[in-house]
Amino acid sequence: MTECQVYREPTGPFDDLYGCLRTWTFDGRQLTERRLAGDHPGHRIRLRTDPDDGSLDDHALFTIVAAAAFGLFTGALVLLTARLAVESFLTALRVALRPPGPVPD
Repeated sequence: MTECQVYREPTGPFDDLYGCLRTWTFDGRQLTERRLAGDHPGHRIRLRTDPDDGSLDDHALFTIVAAAAFGLFTGALVLLTARLAVESFLTALRVALRPPGPVPD
């Protein structure tokens, strides 16, 4: 990063957020991006650049872990639902194929 110009972004009647207009050079090209940084100037954020095109990458460790946890939870929920549906189907099939009991007199 070669430059960061701090600016205030009005977000509501009582508070403002601060952001940074970043400028950097990648592969001979100058790139810029505005991004909110926090509720006070001097708030540090970690930025990663994509090694292919130089753009800012939002794949922080927290984002990756949260996405993986959500994926595991969703997968477990789908498997549980499928198991319950199969058990229900097999129970209905067993009841339908059960030979009739003796006829009461």
